[in-house]
Amino acid sequence: MRRLFQVVRTDFFSLLLTSASLRKLFSVVVILLLSFTVRAQKEITITGIVKDEKTIVMQGVTVSLKGTTKKVVTNADGKYEIKVPNKQAILVFTFVGYVDQELGVGNKTILDVTMKEEAGTLNEVVVIGYGQVKRKDLTGSVAKANVEDMQKANVSSFVDALGGRIAGVVVTSNDGQPGAAPQITIRGSSVTQDASPLYVIDGFPIENFDINAINPNDIESLEILKDASSIAIYGARGANGVILITTKRGRSGPTRISYNVSLAAQRDLRRMEMLSPYEFVKLQLELDSIRSTPVNRIRLFTDRYIDENKGITLDSYRNVEGYDWQDLVLQTGLMQTHNLSISGGNSDTRYSITGNYLNQKGIILNTGMRRYDGKITLDTRIAKNVRLGVSASFANTETFGTLPTAGNGGGVVANMWGFRPVDVLNGQNLEASTVDSTNLIDNPNTTLVPDNLVNPLQQAQNEYRKNITATAIVNAFVEYTFWKNFKLRISGGFNSTTARSEAFYNSKTSQGTLLRNLQGTPLNNNGINGQINNQINSNYLNENTISYRNKFGTNHVLDAVAGFTYQYARNTGYGFRTINIPEAAEFLGIRSLNSGFASTPVTAATHS
Repeated sequence: MRRLFQVVRTDFFSLLLTSASLRKLFSVVVILLLSFTVRAQKEITITGIVKDEKTIVMQGVTVSLKGTTKKVVTNADGKYEIKVPNKQAILVFTFVGYVDQELGVGNKTILDVTMKEEAGTLNEVVVIGYGQVKRKDLTGSVAKANVEDMQKANVSSFVDALGGRIAGVVVTSNDGQPGAAPQITIRGSSVTQDASPLYVIDGFPIENFDINAINPNDIESLEILKDASSIAIYGARGANGVILITTKRGRSGPTRISYNVSLAAQRDLRRMEMLSPYEFVKLQLELDSIRSTPVNRIRLFTDRYIDENKGITLDSYRNVEGYDWQDLVLQTGLMQTHNLSISGGNSDTRYSITGNYLNQKGIILNTGMRRYDGKITLDTRIAKNVRLGVSASFANTETFGTLPTAGNGGGVVANMWGFRPVDVLNGQNLEASTVDSTNLIDNPNTTLVPDNLVNPLQQAQNEYRKNITATAIVNAFVEYTFWKNFKLRISGGFNSTTARSEAFYNSKTSQGTLLRNLQGTPLNNNGINGQINNQINSNYLNENTISYRNKFGTNHVLDAVAGFTYQYARNTGYGFRTINIPEAAEFLGIRSLNSGFASTPVTAATHS
């Protein structure tokens, strides 16, 4: 049997080597290799700019390679860059509210695109300051957000869901703290001035508006005025653009009760790759070597980590677990949202009641946000040609925790990346200690708090910061229609925002440490300290307009508005700071401020 197998095997290979099949197989392999090489050489980079029909650059447009999952998104300048395999490739451009476009690459390497709005959006009613028009009748630059899509995003504020949805509008996060207001820039920004837009809520212009005061589920429509029309209506306040928000009101029909709850989890997507104990100790030993001379050998770090008498060498740290402070300081943040709405009415009277509760835990320990808000609306027809409307809302927002963007000497995130990852020989347990004592040895004469002195975990757990904002908005209007084409509207409103900021730094924080240097000089002259600041903003508004609208023939419409607006704003601020609070009283936290030394109180007020 073995001999028979050997004969068959020998005959098979002899046949294979002498047949044309082997030559064909070899040719196929060569062709495949050459094809792969040619394909790699022909990969083409395509760049371009995407604009709308009004030549406004569009951020957030998806550019995808047809037939694949490869895609990129245009940046704030409307630019994109994508690699395609050959000249036959087809790029697909998509954006909400615009017609999808497919363009072949051909011989081009620069492919600029003009996006066209969907025909169905041309009959949309758009709010523009004192009135409403159909989108096809617009002459200025007004963008309308798709509110339904925005509400699908599980976020705490509507601004968080706005980014990338409107051309020319850029949303950037200034601070990663829950509840922190992102920066909105509409068609460019100022280098020296604040670029924040003006908010108009149900016709009420509000500067420095607290975005957390509005429940995203209460928004009916959101428009953005992006050109000179915003200045024509709202003056210099609208120079940075205007965001017009119309909130939901009651609708005719039987009483509808709706309750929904959502739960979301948030965590950091990427982390810094930190040095292992072995890599860190090796770096310290190299520093000793660099600083040493033939006659003066430096052993500052060597003596901390190496003890040859006990058999502790650099290789001993290969199996040491060490500390990754990111694991200790960061967490999975959970956010729960509860919404309740009740609405109903008939052809003459409509009402709505809404309530919202949000509780968000930040991804950094001891950070988070809580919000309670409610809103009531009533619209009624008190006569055949007279309508009356009233709305009132209240929101209370509380944010707390460290500032992620703070630098060294108080920044949890900065210390998290810079704090030592391994204990020294016969030294302290870093995780259980408030400070790194070796830092004081390395800086014996410093009179300031050294970088990476305080344990970032202790800093996050002991730093107390809390901001409480209460916002109340009340609006009312009376509308009288007469002579068929005329309408008189008288409206008034009141907006009040009370903001309270509290901060307390005990002895376990960088800002409140009681440590001294090796010479006995305090590192922090303020000692344990804290502060409280209050800001009260009140706005009063009265608008009186008369409008005329008449249609002539089939293609001509005359629409005119005249009126005047009176608005009065009053801002008041006051606060104080207390320093050198006794250590025995620090357990009282913010309530211990009366036991320290009060610094100069701050007061300020403006009227306009």
